[in-house]
Formats: sequence, structure tokens, C-alpha cells
Amino acid sequence: MLNNTAMKSSNSNSSVLGKQRAVLLVHADWCPHCRHLVEPQGASVWDEVKRDSPRVPFVDVDYDTYKRLTASPANRPDAAVMKTVQGFPFIAVVEKADGNGDIGVRVFQGGERTAGKLRRFVRDSFKRRG
Repeated sequence: MLNNTAMKSSNSNSSVLGKQRAVLLVHADWCPHCRHLVEPQGASVWDEVKRDSPRVPFVDVDYDTYKRLTASPANRPDAAVMKTVQGFPFIAVVEKADGNGDIGVRVFQGGERTAGKLRRFVRDSFKRRG
């Protein structure tokens, strides 16, 4: 599916997008808002949110690495999700694919990306439909 240097799940070594509901973060090294969210590694806002939701699958994507490593094929679940990325950092809850292979995406639109707002987004998203 994906090379794990581009897309990493904190719960396994393979992509979970389309297979189960997951929280997706797409970031870029050159983006100052992204760096604020993911640095310092191990003690970042994003790490805090993940620690507070141990049962939730999180997928972290370095966009530039993803683009270099995935020149095709376009019919993968992750390719469909990645087409919805409109800015950085991109944070969303990605639903499990339905019987038609369609994947729902709920994008975080809470403004400032604080640990509290992101925790609330994850909690509220995972309370819905299971």
C-alpha cells in the first residue's frame, strides 16, 4: 500500500486508511504551523493528543515524502483521501470505506491547533457511530 516512511500509523506498521476510522495528520517539514504541531518529537502537541487517545489509530504523513514515493496508482484508499488535502497541517478523521469503497473525511476546522481543541475533535469524532 504505502511506504511506511511516508505514512506511519502509531498503532501498526501499515496504513489503516480505509480499513478503520483513523485520525490523519498530513504535514510538511517546510510548514511553520506543522513544525509547531509536531516538534519537538515525543513532546509535541500532536504527541500529547495521541497519548491521550491510546485506542485511536493515528496516521502521520509527511506530504513531501509521500509525493516522492507514490507516483501512482490512484485507486488506493489513501490516494482518495490525499486528494482532499487543501493546506498544511491537514487534520481529519477518515472513516472506514463503505461497500462502494467510498471514504468519508471529517476535517478539523477548529482554528488554532491546541492540544485541547484537537483532543476534543478526536473525542467527539470517535463518539459518533461507535
